Amino acid sequence: MISIGLDETLFIQLFLLIVVIIMAKFLYLNPVKATIESRDEKIKQLKLTADSGLASVEDSKKAYEEKLVAVRAEMSAYQIKMKDEAAKEVEAIIAEAKAEIAKSTDVSRNELKQSYEAAKQTLQKEVKDISEIIYKTISGNVA
Repeated sequence: MISIGLDETLFIQLFLLIVVIIMAKFLYLNPVKATIESRDEKIKQLKLTADSGLASVEDSKKAYEEKLVAVRAEMSAYQIKMKDEAAKEVEAIIAEAKAEIAKSTDVSRNELKQSYEAAKQTLQKEVKDISEIIYKTISGNVA
């Protein structure tokens, strides 16, 4: 039969096991733990950088939207101004055309009036001449 006795080899093996565990801790576990911690720290820093970048993008987006609203308002005001100016120009052109028509009408009326007066004087003269001819003809035939 095999008997298990507590002799010195058990204590030596236990001591060697503890030494191997301690060496493994320093050779493998501590470097792996340090690598994991440095990666975690780097991930935290990258997350903070990403968050600050996202906040910066949000701020830029908000500023862009505000500028866009301002530009749209400015464009709307400019369009209204241009429409008003165009309406004023059209009104000025219409007023000028009306004035030109009125002037042309006045000139035509004056010309017609002068023609009328000239024709009236000519007719009066001719009526007088014809009346004299008729009178002479009637008085010459009766006499």
